[in-house]
Amino acid sequence: MEINELSKEEQQAIVEFLGCTSVFSNFSESELFGLLEFIELSRLPAGYMLFREGDKGDKIYFLWEGEIEIIKQVGNLSARVALAKLKPGDVFGELAFVENLPRSSAAKALSDCLLVSFSLENAEKMFQGKPKLLSRLFWALCQLVSRRLRDTNAKVTKAIEWGYEIAQAFETEPPAPPPELEKDFEMLKKQNKNA
Repeated sequence: MEINELSKEEQQAIVEFLGCTSVFSNFSESELFGLLEFIELSRLPAGYMLFREGDKGDKIYFLWEGEIEIIKQVGNLSARVALAKLKPGDVFGELAFVENLPRSSAAKALSDCLLVSFSLENAEKMFQGKPKLLSRLFWALCQLVSRRLRDTNAKVTKAIEWGYEIAQAFETEPPAPPPELEKDFEMLKKQNKNA
């Protein structure tokens, strides 16, 4: 759906929606109107797979209407885990967008959805015409990724602590961590002994 084909009222509605998202909440109304020429609207039917793990990640999405499920394949197994159910106002796809790497998870529409998206191609156009606005957008994305990383760190810490509590309850040693996490586990062990 082309933004320039929309009425002024519809464009105003998009600006108001974007202003309510975590990424654009500190943007002025004129900045949000300045974004309109660079964004896209799309409708998805329920059940539609927006992207799969490993797909090219060239867009970030803002869910305006509907519900999206973020899904991750577990290891080499055919099992998939639902990481999140997104609701209107949620932002997703930012990691692949910022890094320009393949998608690390899949996204599926659980209901009919309306999405606002911003592509890397349009980021390049914005760089040419509105570099200050692009820099504000990327700063806001950095803040979003930072908040999510802090949340993930807290969840991982809780999961590790939970594993130690279970091991202590059964009076066994917890299983050896994967090699890439050994330093983190050793640090947590020292903290637990000092507590």
